[in-house]
Amino acid sequence: MVIELRGVHFQFDRPRPGQTDINGILDKPIADSVAILKQAADTLKRYPNTEIKIDGYTDSIGSQAYNLKLSERRAEFVKNYLVNHGVAESQIIGTKGYGKLDPVASNATAEGRAQNRRIEFKVENPGQMGQ
Repeated sequence: MVIELRGVHFQFDRPRPGQTDINGILDKPIADSVAILKQAADTLKRYPNTEIKIDGYTDSIGSQAYNLKLSERRAEFVKNYLVNHGVAESQIIGTKGYGKLDPVASNATAEGRAQNRRIEFKVENPGQMGQ
């Protein structure tokens, strides 16, 4: 099962290496993105046997090598957010960046590029969550 965290938008070229301030990473409206991340954390805490992989993506601007690293930082940022908000680290069985691969929208427009700067959860063991 794949769950896209719709509404969690990253600012262009964020996070930078070592950057942790949520206000400088998430795009506006930040409150909407934070609410979605909190909801994801709350759901995972309710289903402690559920395991996920976190996948990060970028838009098409920049080289694939750069975008791979950027998408990996996005996945790690979300992992750290979840763990810092009470999700057991053992529930997160991996993070991976895919760069600009597998766009969900056209990269020809600013709106499409924003949609492609995304995070997806791959639920590996849905347990009761899948019922």
